[in-house]
Amino acid sequence: WNDIESGDAGGDMALPRMPKTIDFTIDYLRSGLPRDAYARARVNRSGRRYASVHVEGWQDNRQRLFAQATGHFLMPQRDE
Repeated sequence: WNDIESGDAGGDMALPRMPKTIDFTIDYLRSGLPRDAYARARVNRSGRRYASVHVEGWQDNRQRLFAQATGHFLMPQRDE
């Protein structure tokens, strides 16, 4: 990564392939306050072709979420 960030990566060096977003849904459960917010993501399923992720966001109390999200991603195929 250091070579890529500094611009020293050679032309033959391939960048890592990123997953493509199939869908990403955010549910806003209540208003957030002007203070620090925290989030935790959980991978529900991770297969060869598909991954499903659930995210929860809270501020003071982890049991009192202000947002949650679900995302589905198409995983890149490995070059063989």
